[in-house]
Amino acid sequence: MNKRFIVGVSFWLGVFFLLGNIVHATTITSTDSVNISAIVQAVSTGGGGGGGSGGGSQQDITKTVVTTISFSGVAYPYATVSVQQIGGASATLVAGPDGVFTGSINGIPSESSLLVISATDTFGLQSPLIIKTVAIKEGYVTQIDGLAFAPTLQASKLDFLPTESLNFYGTGKGQSTVLLYIDTEASPLVSETLNDGTYHISTPSLYFSPGVYTIYSVMKDSLSRSRIITVSSIDKTVPEPGSVAGDCNADTKINIADFSILSYWFKRPNPPSCADIDGSGTVSIHDFSVLAFYWKL
Repeated sequence: MNKRFIVGVSFWLGVFFLLGNIVHATTITSTDSVNISAIVQAVSTGGGGGGGSGGGSQQDITKTVVTTISFSGVAYPYATVSVQQIGGASATLVAGPDGVFTGSINGIPSESSLLVISATDTFGLQSPLIIKTVAIKEGYVTQIDGLAFAPTLQASKLDFLPTESLNFYGTGKGQSTVLLYIDTEASPLVSETLNDGTYHISTPSLYFSPGVYTIYSVMKDSLSRSRIITVSSIDKTVPEPGSVAGDCNADTKINIADFSILSYWFKRPNPPSCADIDGSGTVSIHDFSVLAFYWKL
C-alpha cells in the first residue's frame, strides 16, 4: 500500500470526524411573544501527549460549555429588573437610562425551568409579573429576548369624594404614550411619559359619580396591562350650595369653576344634581341658561 493512498484515507477520515462533532443551534418554541432560542457557546479541546518511538498520539475532545439563560428587553429608565428561577438561581440588574437591560444566569440545570421576571421603578412600584416556562438544554445558552413590561400605576387615594380630583401616576417606557382605562369610560385618558418614564394623569372634580371603579394603564404600543386599581367614590350626594342654583363647588357664587363642571357633564349620563339644574336627567343648554342668569365673576 503506497504512502499517497494512506495519506488520502487519513485526510478524509479526519474530515468526517470534525463534521460529526459540529453542534448546530436549535430553536426552543414559546407560546409568548418574546424570542427564545438556544445557541452553542463554545467547545474546547484537550490534547494528549505523544509516546516514545513506535507510539501513537491521542486527542480527547471535552465539552465544557456552561449552561446559561440570557435575557434582554426594555423596562423603565433605571428600573431594577429581577429574574428568578423557581427553586434555583436568580439575577438582579439595573436598566439603563433608556430602560434597556441585558443579563444572564449561569450554571443552571438542563431541564424545564420556570422563570418569574419583574421590574421595579425608581418609586418602588413593581410591574405585573412575567412568568415563563423555558426548556433548558445542557451546554447551550438559552436566549430570551424582547421582554417588555406594562407601566406601573398608583392612585393618589383609593377612597375619595366626588368633588375631589383624582391623580394617577407611575412609570413606563421613556417618551412614550400611556393610556389609562376606567371601566365606565369607552375612551382612555392619555398621557405622555417624560424622559425618565414618569407620567401623571389627573381627573377633574366630579368626574366620578358615587360608586366603585376599576382602573388600569397600558403602553400604547403594547397589550400588557398594569396592575388593576380599585377606587371608590364614597360621597352619596354632591354638596349643594344652598339657594344658588348651579353652584357645584359650593363657594356661594357662580363663576368659571361651575361653568367648567357643567361643561364636563354636558350630555353625559348620571350628572350630579348641582349640574343638572333643571332636573331633566342630563345637562343641556337650559342648564347653562340658568347658570348664566346667576353668573358672578
